[in-house]
Amino acid sequence: MHNLNDDIQNCYKNLTGNIKKKMLEKGYNQEQLASLLGISQANLSKSLNPKNKKRFTLDQVIALSYIFECSVDELLGFITYSSSDISKYTVGAFLSQLLERNLAKVNEITKKEDAYIMEYNDYSPFPEPKHYPKKTVHYIAIYIPDYWPLPHKNEYDYEFELSNALEKGNCTPMYGVNDFLRKYCEINRNKDSLSEETYKAVINDLLNHLRFD
Repeated sequence: MHNLNDDIQNCYKNLTGNIKKKMLEKGYNQEQLASLLGISQANLSKSLNPKNKKRFTLDQVIALSYIFECSVDELLGFITYSSSDISKYTVGAFLSQLLERNLAKVNEITKKEDAYIMEYNDYSPFPEPKHYPKKTVHYIAIYIPDYWPLPHKNEYDYEFELSNALEKGNCTPMYGVNDFLRKYCEINRNKDSLSEETYKAVINDLLNHLRFD
């Protein structure tokens, strides 16, 4: 059974972790940030500890988003992108977060592909495309496991994750995302048989199920 309390706890860990990162980026120490929030340094320190019962209020989270010049979603780890945001940097940042949090794994695959590569020669100052019919291409493949990954950092982390795995079964916090990707790929293969309106409606329905999973 899905445990909402676990999601809330993970969300708060994201929040406190992102606040600490933003503090480093902005050059704020705890005393300075506490002053901007209008609270004591002691209360700020307690709120930054996910294991402490002291929590940031909604008003304080909103204030932090103004202080750090970012969205509340970003602080909570729910990063959303518009089409103009999809750059090499944002894609790299998003994938690195998945890997850092052990929510995704990485492997290398090799394929033979037709490739056109711009190359210089001795007779022209301008590069020209050269065709490689069966070029060996190495890719880094990032995938989301369907099993519970167990860390090996220390005995405590291992035992904690193992107990969660035994209690909740063969799933990860990203299981719903993997399920979404499988359905998305299946729909995308049949995209040409659907109208654009129907295609968007089906994808939005999948995303909405993922939002409330």
